[in-house]
Amino acid sequence: MTAYGPLVRQMWEEAPEEYRLSSRLPWIGEDGIEAVGVEPAPPGSGLPGVITGSARFVELLSAFRPPDGHPG
Repeated sequence: MTAYGPLVRQMWEEAPEEYRLSSRLPWIGEDGIEAVGVEPAPPGSGLPGVITGSARFVELLSAFRPPDGHPG
């Protein structure tokens, strides 16, 4: 995910593990709350980040259309 800038990622990596925020985020849907995983791509890799969750969440997420002109 490109939402993490290089400085934010560096700060996260340098922080003691007990002070790091989890890479799992709560998602509130019709069926309740679930933890969704967010793993940004390595900086400079050109690869996309990875988002994981239940089949329902992934189905919902895949239904979104990228903005016009977006390479994805």
